[in-house]
Amino acid sequence: MIYMKNLLFLLAFFFLFLNGFSQSQTKIDSLKMRLKTETVDSNLQSIYTALGWLLKNTYTDSALNYEKKALILARKLKSEKRIAVSVNHLGVIYWIKGEYPKAIENTFEALEIYQKLNKPKEVSDEYTNLSLIYAMTKNFTKATNYALKSIKIREELNDSSLIATAYQNLGYVYFQAGFKEKATENFIKCASYQENSSNKADLAATYLNIGALFQEQNKYEMALGYYRKSLLINKELNDKLGQHNLYSNMAELYEIKKDFAKAKIYLDSALAVTSELQSKKATADLYLKYSDWHEQQKQFEKSLEYFKLATAIRDSLSDVERNKQAEEAQAKYETTEKDKEIQLLNKDKDLQNIALEKQTTQRNAFIIGFVLVLALVVFVYRGYREKKKDNIIIESQKTLVEEKNKDITDSINYAKRIQEAILPSMELKNYLFPSSFVLFHPRDIVSGDFFWFAEKKGKKIIAAVDCTGHGVPGAFMSMIGTAFLNEIVNGKDIVKPSKILDNLRERIIVSLKQNGIGGENRDGMDIGLLCFDENNSTVEFAGANNPLWIISDGKLTEIKGTKQPIGFYEGPLTPFSQHSIQLKKGDTLFLLTDGYADQFGGAKGKKFKYSQLQNLLLAEQNETMPKLEEKLRTTFQEWKGDLEQIDDVLLIGIRV
Repeated sequence: MIYMKNLLFLLAFFFLFLNGFSQSQTKIDSLKMRLKTETVDSNLQSIYTALGWLLKNTYTDSALNYEKKALILARKLKSEKRIAVSVNHLGVIYWIKGEYPKAIENTFEALEIYQKLNKPKEVSDEYTNLSLIYAMTKNFTKATNYALKSIKIREELNDSSLIATAYQNLGYVYFQAGFKEKATENFIKCASYQENSSNKADLAATYLNIGALFQEQNKYEMALGYYRKSLLINKELNDKLGQHNLYSNMAELYEIKKDFAKAKIYLDSALAVTSELQSKKATADLYLKYSDWHEQQKQFEKSLEYFKLATAIRDSLSDVERNKQAEEAQAKYETTEKDKEIQLLNKDKDLQNIALEKQTTQRNAFIIGFVLVLALVVFVYRGYREKKKDNIIIESQKTLVEEKNKDITDSINYAKRIQEAILPSMELKNYLFPSSFVLFHPRDIVSGDFFWFAEKKGKKIIAAVDCTGHGVPGAFMSMIGTAFLNEIVNGKDIVKPSKILDNLRERIIVSLKQNGIGGENRDGMDIGLLCFDENNSTVEFAGANNPLWIISDGKLTEIKGTKQPIGFYEGPLTPFSQHSIQLKKGDTLFLLTDGYADQFGGAKGKKFKYSQLQNLLLAEQNETMPKLEEKLRTTFQEWKGDLEQIDDVLLIGIRV
């Protein structure tokens, strides 16, 4: 897979570079102090726009608030240059937030001003910004046109650095559109300009991306050549992250080529530099690759060990992200407390309107309740840690721990009751599908897997869904998924499976603000969804990564889902495929997530695997559905034995 994080980092850097500032906390604090005493409009405008730019990547809502105030003062000062900078910044911030129409609107305004002021470099910058925004919205025709306009201006300016970046951006557009060869050509053009530049870091990153693109096209020797070029520069620059990326990519390449000895050498090299890098995310990603390598060597205990290490690190990163969201809320509060800002709001009607703007996400009441429960869990736990004192005697500490653990467990158990209340009732399942079962076994108290039923327009709909993660984070995603499915089917009367998944994907991407930026939220879900039409004995199926299994006349047939998730996908998004199946009496259909097949166990600690699960279903095909469910449950527990359950388990069976 192309190393998209690195690719997107370079693009985002160029997209955000205009009038940039050093992002230091000291600078931010200094500017906030100046706000308390500054009274001159021109100086206030400069402070607001500086704060907006400094905060854009960390506290986007606060950044947006500051930048709007900067724009109001810029218009009051009637300075076209200041207006252009502010609307450019607003375009960038809206792009980061995933609000693309507003991003386009502000970028066009900046473009018109720079054209009027005859600023060709700035005009080319705005063309580039428009190209990247349209690429994010999958409008590749406009994205390509604006990228070419930018290249033309930069070639006339004869600035090698700007030309290189322009070809890089065009390469990105082609990659997003699925034209890998054209993407490669443009990255190579980019490198040809960067080779004459003193900025070796950018050249190393471009070489890495060219190598990754060649790897995507199965041109392994060419890929290795560019990887080695990039590695040489990264060693020269002592760039540990760059070395980690390259060693990791080269290990993956050799694993594809079945040269496992060399793959292990590069994995070990990646681990060596990662230990110096001290990046939890990089370490977790590497442990997953170790887990895959050991599994292919049939060293299943080591594979499980690395899988657990990676999962533990990723769960800790989820906690950090939730804490960051709490800090964002605090930062937003602080920005409204400045006396100068209050005075300015009272003077200007437009600023009063801004103060009234609130970002609200429409959710059903049960999701709001669930969020409150999550907040309770996090703050109870943090409260416990903060209250822990060195001078408390051991017995007191023990008592406090027990009390707080009980609070946390009680809160999560309450969250479980909320989740169970939201899930469809077994009575509804028995009414819609009398001969069926739902084998549902969460790994933790709450689950990231969930099932969903509905009846609409005379058709019966059922889904099995696997959300990113498990436990509390996964359960939160399941609440969002349940709410959106209810809105799509019951609110919009959409019953066609492929259209349901298309709508669900769009809502998840917009709701979670997934723009393809490196390091951002990539949560989503895999799903299998059926729509039964009993009038003509047919069923329609659509899946996101997850399959449908049908047992008919003693044979098991697998219908695969579309190979892309519900959520952000590093590649061109295509509509989900739909399959129509004619049913016969006695046919049995199965929807499932990956938890059952991925469970480690048995005498040798191996994964259960899909093939063994299929054989089990075929062997027990003549059993009643309750007995089949019990057989599956017993087999899973016996296989798992004393080992930990590694994921949520969901398997739905329906007999016609």
